Amino acid sequence: MDKTPPAEREELTLDADVLNTYMGTYEIQPGFNLAISVRDNKLYGVATGQGEVELFAAEKDKFFLKVVAAEINFTRNAEGSVESLTLFQGGQEMLGKKID
Repeated sequence: MDKTPPAEREELTLDADVLNTYMGTYEIQPGFNLAISVRDNKLYGVATGQGEVELFAAEKDKFFLKVVAAEINFTRNAEGSVESLTLFQGGQEMLGKKID
């Protein structure tokens, strides 16, 4: 895995109401989940067996990490509720269905 931090990117500030729609646990694969939480109007993610990282908004529903070259895009259903995410890292796309 490439450990080089990504180049500086511009980040947006989203309302807490928007951030709260992303909260939940997403199953990337059996036994490997990504838990998304909100604290102090910031979005955080914790993957199974890994430490917590802050997610930065590039736009609504699209986030990036600063500690590694990775992006997370959230997908909404027809009603506007977040139902899944896609993790882009190391040339891979990993879909995570929201399980709670």
